[in-house]
Amino acid sequence: MLKKYLTALLIGATAFSFSLSSTEEQRYFEPYEMAFIKTEWQIDHDLFTLHVIPKCGTHFIQHTLHLMTGQASINQDISLQNLTKACNTNKILRTFQPYDDKLCKALKKYQHKLISVIRDPRDALISHLFYMRSFAERKVENNQRRDFFVVDKNFDSLSLQEQLDSLIYGTKEGMSYLDFYKSRIGWALNSASLVIKYEELLGKEGGGNNKKQKKTIDKIASFIQLDLSSEQQQYVLANMYKETGEQQVEEGKVFTRATKGNWRTFLSEKQKRSIKKKLGKEMILLGYEKDLNW
Repeated sequence: MLKKYLTALLIGATAFSFSLSSTEEQRYFEPYEMAFIKTEWQIDHDLFTLHVIPKCGTHFIQHTLHLMTGQASINQDISLQNLTKACNTNKILRTFQPYDDKLCKALKKYQHKLISVIRDPRDALISHLFYMRSFAERKVENNQRRDFFVVDKNFDSLSLQEQLDSLIYGTKEGMSYLDFYKSRIGWALNSASLVIKYEELLGKEGGGNNKKQKKTIDKIASFIQLDLSSEQQQYVLANMYKETGEQQVEEGKVFTRATKGNWRTFLSEKQKRSIKKKLGKEMILLGYEKDLNW
């Protein structure tokens, strides 16, 4: 890979110190001198942060970006310290955190772009359901804490439909995944973000469309000002479903192919109405539906 050294990319000067204009900004950005140093980067591109809603292709997009930029990802909340740490160690900052308008403005202030990866919330819900169910077969000390989610000790004794109800409505047996999703969708709805739909990344091999997949790779490269040659682009496309470099992205984590439209097999009419009430407007804004007649 091309090794391109930059002396440094500074925001305003060799190093900067900034005064906080509000207690809200102080909550996220502690005052200290720091610069975004890119001397460790193998490939030059604009600064950016990655936001993904869990079960929307986290490891797939990380692997794809690793192929494009040579950078692994680290999972941290957004702060100036974490942004600087990621940049200076040749990493991409990836976050799952809820949407915060002040954070979004702070990213713009410190010249970090944001890529927001989303998925049809109905398919993400079903993916999450089966992910929660998979814990019943694992030998873990605390089976109620399941990564980013918490379920009751009785969750595994519920029927599949009862578990699905729990993840839709939120009950004592489990948190509402739809509420979790909704609290994070603001990153994609913000006009400053580049929205990447998981479905557009799939390509034919994942049940999608190769033209859309290529167009999506081009869109990402253009957004972060990454110069991809035709050969480099073909390398990315040819290796998106290979695990090459995945261990560098997140140790022990792999991604699996997923099916679009899987929700139709599982959701009842009552459950569909609940999803429309919770996320119907957002699904229309994001282009997953034209109206509520589905």
